[in-house]
Amino acid sequence: MWATVFVALVVGMAIPFVIADRTSGLFFNFSYSGMIGDICLLTVVLIGATVIQREVPIPSWFAGMWPQIIWFAACIAVGVFLVTVATPWPIATWPDRYHNAVTVSLFLFLVPLMALAILYGGNRTETTVALLLIAIWGGLVVYDFKNDRMDQPARLERLFGLKLVNDRFENP
Repeated sequence: MWATVFVALVVGMAIPFVIADRTSGLFFNFSYSGMIGDICLLTVVLIGATVIQREVPIPSWFAGMWPQIIWFAACIAVGVFLVTVATPWPIATWPDRYHNAVTVSLFLFLVPLMALAILYGGNRTETTVALLLIAIWGGLVVYDFKNDRMDQPARLERLFGLKLVNDRFENP
């Protein structure tokens, strides 16, 4: 259980720090949903793993190998779509590309599966907390879009005058 959360934490939060620092010369993340929201989703994964460890009966369509393989392939397809179609290469930074390909795919795979485990076998507290955390994440996503926190290079340029040139920040 803790290993799943640790891997998700490293993949979803630690690696983007390093990628941003190594590629652009500066770590930045203005997105509340990308930091606070990811912690909320990781907590849902942890709650779901706790429920699964109690060996609560889960439907075979959900717990079987083939449904999970199909779901995993769909999640990877979403990540590929986001990197190739929804995130334009010339303007996206490497951390954005990584996040859309890897972190989104990972959370898209884990969170719905764990949420279903919680709904099927969690107690009232686990279910309430998980739904609240998912709602908080969703609210943060909406807030980030409404307050222009998702286009992070543009925000850095507006706030600090740093311009992204050839994937590196420069101060004009």
